[in-house]
Amino acid sequence: MCFPRREIVARTAGEDRFVYTYADFYQRLQRAAQVLDDLGVGRGQTLGVLGWNTHPHLELDYAAICKGSIYLGLNFRLDVDALVYTCNLARVRVLAVDPELLPLARSLVAAGANTIEAFLLLSDQAPPPTTLAPLHDHETLLAQTPAEYAFADDVDENATVCVSFTGGTTGRPKGCPYSNRFLVLRALKRQSAQSLGPYRGDDVLLIIPPMFHAHAFNLPMDGMIAGAKLVLPGVHPDGHAVARLVAQEGVTRLMANPVLGKLVLAAAAERDHDLSSLRYVGFGGDIVPRDMAQRFLAMGVKLRCASTWRSTCRAGCCPTACRSRTSPRVPSASSTRRGCASSTARITRSRRRAFQAPDSAAQRGQPCR
Repeated sequence: MCFPRREIVARTAGEDRFVYTYADFYQRLQRAAQVLDDLGVGRGQTLGVLGWNTHPHLELDYAAICKGSIYLGLNFRLDVDALVYTCNLARVRVLAVDPELLPLARSLVAAGANTIEAFLLLSDQAPPPTTLAPLHDHETLLAQTPAEYAFADDVDENATVCVSFTGGTTGRPKGCPYSNRFLVLRALKRQSAQSLGPYRGDDVLLIIPPMFHAHAFNLPMDGMIAGAKLVLPGVHPDGHAVARLVAQEGVTRLMANPVLGKLVLAAAAERDHDLSSLRYVGFGGDIVPRDMAQRFLAMGVKLRCASTWRSTCRAGCCPTACRSRTSPRVPSASSTRRGCASSTARITRSRRRAFQAPDSAAQRGQPCR
């Protein structure tokens, strides 16, 4: 495999640090793929995950994709009705859950999420009392499974392997299907300076966008293709946690929303966290305040601002809304709003179809029509 010794670092409970290599990641990914098979998540069937950006979550994501199943990151910030609708539409067969989100999983089942056949607890601690059943311990199953898995080589590159849902601001959440072909091509395109690149092998990517948000904006795959070090922020990453990770891990690339950018700057000023390793900073989802942008530019970083990152936008960030700056000239609010409107119009005109779960076993694993 490529870059077997490159590191993946994860922030764990109590501000601990879990470190392993790409080679270790691939071994656990193979175990996770077999665990999913044993639990009944076959090709074209859906694994749902209620969880933060942790290393078990990342492993399950790519295990499902590589073996031709469908990965669905569930937005735990949505209301229960929206999540039930999402689970049932995608026909989630197994639901993986972080321990603190077990009450939400119980609420989903009580409210009518009726396709879930098993639950997988993403923790290395003893499971807390719960009525969810059957509830399997992820780490226990991994330890019992060999690190060898024969990934099929006949998975249709256009078959749906990942689904992201919108936030439901204009009615019920809409699903956008991603294929293997799309995920790889998007990651390759991102290596270009015309997009988010160029990525470098000595880059350190902090994966801030949630896994449920446009597949974490596809950043893990972007980094893996370049052989970059990945950093996963774990549970409840606030400004201090993110600033600490930047300083400790030498993060070179940070992409987040403007609110987190403010919190990171405030935390760095309060506790003197060193942010000098940053080379590239991108913000999206809201208007970027001019003073905050100027503070990052003063550090000598390359800054990219976008007023929209949308779960249904396959490009993830439209060129009209994005501007790279190496000087304190920052896009005005009006210009970024125009970019947002332009990208929305382009999405509408593309006539891409929303995700629909397959109606029969024969259709599962085939592209959405």
